[in-house]
Amino acid sequence: MSRNLMLKGRRLRLIDYQDARMGPYTYDAASLLRDSSLDLDERLVQAMIDYLAGRLGEGPEEFRSDFDTMALQRNIKELGTFGYMATVRGLKGYLEFVPRAILSIRRTMRREQRHHYVYPVLERYALST
Repeated sequence: MSRNLMLKGRRLRLIDYQDARMGPYTYDAASLLRDSSLDLDERLVQAMIDYLAGRLGEGPEEFRSDFDTMALQRNIKELGTFGYMATVRGLKGYLEFVPRAILSIRRTMRREQRHHYVYPVLERYALST
């Protein structure tokens, strides 16, 4: 998550205040580049995805597909978290992140042909405001 990256002086530090675990190889990239609390330029996101694919030695299309799947899962999970925090915990500030999460979900689902069959259902019941 973007909030786990901190600057101390001129050095970048990683602070994981939840828990550190092994996960899918695209998890950290999706967490950072599709974080709904950030407003990142889409060209930067795409350039970083290409860069990471090259550094990992993955084919760009395979990495992008795996990245999109992970980002989609994370953004859908975020919507649940934001709803819980706003309604159950009374922390309405989380609602400001909902539009970015929805935009990211829509972009991913429209781009990936394999999601087209479920997109209308998700749009109707989860993404419409």
